Amino acid sequence: MAGVSPATVSLALRDSDEVSAATRARVQALAREHDYRSHPALSMVMGQVSRGIRLHDEEIIALIRSGIEADEKAPGQRELLAGASEEAHRLGYRLETFWAGYKAANSRALARVLYHRGIRGVIWSTMPSPHPPIDFPWERFVPIACSLSPLVPRLPTVTTHHVNSMATALRELTTLGARRIGFLGWYSEDFRQNFGWSNGVHLYKLRGGTATVIPLLTPEDPDWSAIRTWIASERIDTLVATQGMIDGATSIAPDLPAASLDIPTSELGRLGGLYQDTARIGRHTVRSLALRLVHGITGLPEESFSVLTEATFVDGPSLHPRKTPRPRKRRNEAKSSSKRV
Repeated sequence: MAGVSPATVSLALRDSDEVSAATRARVQALAREHDYRSHPALSMVMGQVSRGIRLHDEEIIALIRSGIEADEKAPGQRELLAGASEEAHRLGYRLETFWAGYKAANSRALARVLYHRGIRGVIWSTMPSPHPPIDFPWERFVPIACSLSPLVPRLPTVTTHHVNSMATALRELTTLGARRIGFLGWYSEDFRQNFGWSNGVHLYKLRGGTATVIPLLTPEDPDWSAIRTWIASERIDTLVATQGMIDGATSIAPDLPAASLDIPTSELGRLGGLYQDTARIGRHTVRSLALRLVHGITGLPEESFSVLTEATFVDGPSLHPRKTPRPRKRRNEAKSSSKRV
């Protein structure tokens, strides 16, 4: 039909520069006319063969980290990795972790390694914030992220529905008797989620929430003395804090009920608040990526999409602190004070 060999047709459909532009255009026009579509899985295998890449029984998915260290130490991120690895194995893939340097400084060099190893699917793990623009050839890969990234707005994402989850947490705290709730968090954490936590405060009010919510977003090295003063001056009776702030909050205000916005599984017996279940986010991320891999959807889509999971509000000891008893005056002290009066 096109008057060329099957090999030339294959090269033309892959837009290879080994075929002249005129022949490529003719073959591609015929393919569109006859509604020809290549099989995505077969195309992937043949693409690896043509580049001399050794075939494996299972395709590798790269989970890319860009934190300050190569090894992940945060409990929530370790749980995410475990969930993603489990789901990748179940679907016939194998997950490998890679470090792109702090704030993805080495992402271009890493992309070359991934491409020459025949790795198509990449998952970007939670990114530090603020994060500089990422120098990454998106068009060569099938990308997805498990954290919002304001600097890559069209990157498909699987993450917690932070707006609705915050509104849920505030509603539950109101039910427990909270009347003046202090929202304490790092500015960078809220910024990374497109201010999902702050927007959740507004959603709570729109839904008829009756408690007063006083936000305080701080740098990552907050002045805890100033925060203690803020708690007293605002007459706060309950705290809700992001993961980076919850331990400090419970330390300076041990008598106040405190809810975490991101409880790691290992802390479920100690903290109350929102359980995001990051292992579940890891599983959903791999499932979404697997669908895009099967269909060979490379690059950033024209229109972004997100898969949002709901966090669960769980009870915990931090919501019911024991009040520290005030020291009682000894009898002799009471008598002497009454004499002075």
